[in-house]
Amino acid sequence: MRRRLERRTGSVEERIREAITLANNEIYREAVACPERAGMACVVTVAVIEGGVVTVGHVGDTRLYQLRDGRIEKITRDHSPVGILEDRGELTEIEAMRHPGRNEVSRGIGVAECAPDDDDFIEIFERPLTPGAALLLCSDGLSDAITSAQMLSIIEQYAGRPEEIVERLIAAANAAGGKDNITTIYAANRRSGSGDSARRGSRIRKIVWPLVTAAPIVAHKGT
Repeated sequence: MRRRLERRTGSVEERIREAITLANNEIYREAVACPERAGMACVVTVAVIEGGVVTVGHVGDTRLYQLRDGRIEKITRDHSPVGILEDRGELTEIEAMRHPGRNEVSRGIGVAECAPDDDDFIEIFERPLTPGAALLLCSDGLSDAITSAQMLSIIEQYAGRPEEIVERLIAAANAAGGKDNITTIYAANRRSGSGDSARRGSRIRKIVWPLVTAAPIVAHKGT
């Protein structure tokens, strides 16, 4: 995925669609070819930041949150029955986190062979990334363990220390049970005056989402 995203041919949306499709089809072919891998699949959220705009490609129930002005907003929609009910306001965040069907998803990577423009496969949208804004991408190992309010509290408490923000979020999810893979990416606009440094996190063990960055963005990632 990263190789395709970094090859600057086509629009950002085209690059994202092709990158996710390449990964999808490779996983699907491996699952078909190897009986012990039958049924394997995953979910993905990709954020490409260029020219003050973040373009998002999304399949499944990983999440992207935007933080600005002391607020946190989930800007992806969970492709899951429970996520739909939460987005409609029929379930509270806590009720959705505790729902027995929380891990069921309606879209996934590797479920079937797909084309980049297939309906009901990749959800694509754009958002401006203004000075003072930040992005938080995470697996459901984080978002099913702690609430968005708890995430915001940790981010505000450790403002200006993005690597520590990642570590504290993961620690909080582990303290809450740590029942699933906890993957977290935090990207802050360096023009925000928050004091975020240009250092990159060094404790990277697994990257689930390629986060292609352009100045003045700094990304810190961890699992």
